[in-house]
Amino acid sequence: MAKTLPQTTKGVAGQSHLQDRAELAEVQAQLRELQQMVEAIRSGSIDSLIIGPPGYEQVHQTADRSYRLIVGAMNEGAATVSTGGVILGANPRLGSMTRQSVSDLIGTPVLDLIAEADRPAFDRLVDVDVGESARGEVDLRAAGGTTVPVLLAVSGFDRDGLLLRCLVLTDLTAQRAAEGQAAKAREAMREQGAFLEQAREALGLGWWASAPDDDHMITWSPQAHRIYGLIPAESAVKTETLWGIVHPDDLAAVAEARGAALAGGVRYQVEHRIIRPDGALRWVLQAAAVERDDTGAPVRLLGICQDITDRKCSEAEVRTLNAELEVRVEQRTAELELSNKNLRAFSYSIAHDLRTPLRGQQGFSEALLEEYSEILGETGRGYAGRIAAASERMGAIIDDLLRLSQVTHADMNLEPVNLSAEVTAIAGGLRSADPGRRVSFAVQEDVWVTADRILIRTVLDHLVQNAWKFTAGRKDATIEFATAAPADDAAVCCYVRDNGAGFDPAYVHKLFQPFQRLHTTREFPGTGVGLASVQRIIERHGGRAWAEGAVNDGATFYFTLGPHDSMSPRVA
Repeated sequence: MAKTLPQTTKGVAGQSHLQDRAELAEVQAQLRELQQMVEAIRSGSIDSLIIGPPGYEQVHQTADRSYRLIVGAMNEGAATVSTGGVILGANPRLGSMTRQSVSDLIGTPVLDLIAEADRPAFDRLVDVDVGESARGEVDLRAAGGTTVPVLLAVSGFDRDGLLLRCLVLTDLTAQRAAEGQAAKAREAMREQGAFLEQAREALGLGWWASAPDDDHMITWSPQAHRIYGLIPAESAVKTETLWGIVHPDDLAAVAEARGAALAGGVRYQVEHRIIRPDGALRWVLQAAAVERDDTGAPVRLLGICQDITDRKCSEAEVRTLNAELEVRVEQRTAELELSNKNLRAFSYSIAHDLRTPLRGQQGFSEALLEEYSEILGETGRGYAGRIAAASERMGAIIDDLLRLSQVTHADMNLEPVNLSAEVTAIAGGLRSADPGRRVSFAVQEDVWVTADRILIRTVLDHLVQNAWKFTAGRKDATIEFATAAPADDAAVCCYVRDNGAGFDPAYVHKLFQPFQRLHTTREFPGTGVGLASVQRIIERHGGRAWAEGAVNDGATFYFTLGPHDSMSPRVA
């Protein structure tokens, strides 16, 4: 039989039981918190314990070895900071970032590590409560006055009623450098784009992009609008509109070029006419490249266009001028042929018509001297002798004129010629004709050129005979033939030099003019045609002739010719 307690006793017992249960729950909560703290210490969630009221904290290291190995190997700097802003723990990476040892960092106010300008921002970032976090960029101050840009991550947590902050600092130096390089690259690209656009504008280039089957152009630049006479603000450019602007006679050529490129080509280029909306007829250069997908199907056309109307007009003018020039050349050629024909007729007249009266004049003067010498007397014989001498001189002039005409119009047969051998032969002939003279010849060996043998022999004859003639008064006469360094684009330069009478350099321009003489016939005989023949022959060979000299100090006559390098002296 059960015992029934009084009602009052039962109520007191119930209250005591509830109180015991509450105390038990509190003890269990404390045990769970202690267990969580132990687990946190073991897992490395905290690296120290702080004992003491604010301002009198004592640091007790508690993290296990594995946690410290992980934190020590981190590439980011890490630190635990107290509520008062004191560093309670730090990893080696933070020490290397600030150029301080870890032992020096512990106990240091964390604000001392922040650049002066970033401290207000840092204070706002670290002002987090338990369970909160914040991120931001600040500059970390290192020893020596240098700064390191870092990304700061802050999180707050509670340990035994104390608010701690965990700081993770990521070095942004490499990132900032990369961003700087990227910014420079973007600026370079922007400048290049601006330069390219300026170049397009300067060259009058429009550019565009389109899809092969699209009714509208993807891109149509302002310059392209101007070329085609379209207004950009009116509407998007339709391909149908552009085809309608192409000149009807050029549609097939444009369509063929575009179709060939799309069918398998890489690009196309075509020049065609357009009729702009204002009715103006213009010429346009159209060029485009085809972009294809992985299957080889065309997906886009990238092209340029340029107004080439001025160029086409210039080309038409050039064609017209060329046609007119051809007509003029034909006319001048006919006139030149007629002049040559007349000159040949004149030469024939000189050779035949003038010689007859000259021979008669000379013959009669000789007859007077032979048959009527006694009757004429001394004065008459003198007059008759002058007539004979003048007739003889006139005959020599006629012969020289004929030779000058012949060297000017004779056909040329170019072949390798040994100028040294030619000069040696001429010197031998002069010595045979006048054995009493003592003249020293210095001839450079094996001077080969490409020339007409007969004409170039004429040049050497005139130059060497002139040197022989103008050294007549010298007992130590010397004549030299050799080559000199070319003064222009000529491959070979030859000269004939003597130590004879020379000439006044002030009159050097007269030397190569027909019948212009710098000495009297009494001093040195001649007609003044020889050097004129020399110049014309050399010019026909594409060279030039000139002279240098001084009175009583000799003369040097130069001429240039093209060499014959492929022939050796043994090939003749």
